[in-house]
Amino acid sequence: MGKGNPHRHGARHHSDNHVDYRPANRFNAEPNRPQEQPPLKEQNVTIEDKTFKVQLRTNERGPFVKLIETHINHNRRNHLIVPKCGAASLAQAILAVLNDGPAAGAEPTETVTA
Repeated sequence: MGKGNPHRHGARHHSDNHVDYRPANRFNAEPNRPQEQPPLKEQNVTIEDKTFKVQLRTNERGPFVKLIETHINHNRRNHLIVPKCGAASLAQAILAVLNDGPAAGAEPTETVTA
């Protein structure tokens, strides 16, 4: 048997031929991206087969709320980042929708700017 196609999934990599081009740290992948600090506050909520982390964080741009949705069975994550100045408005909009608020497709009634 030969060595096979080195580009095929599952092919063996030989340490003398393999070069890893990935950045050493995922936070250093984009030089203009603000560095995240550890969360100032954090709460977890589990609903059905999903876990939601709600974190208060800060970076060079200022404080923000980071929502992380993790699907338990698939190890998939989705992130939503909202500036702290708009988090209360977002929470109010969610509550309004849940409590028979504006109809679907309605124009937003408030715009928050930093």
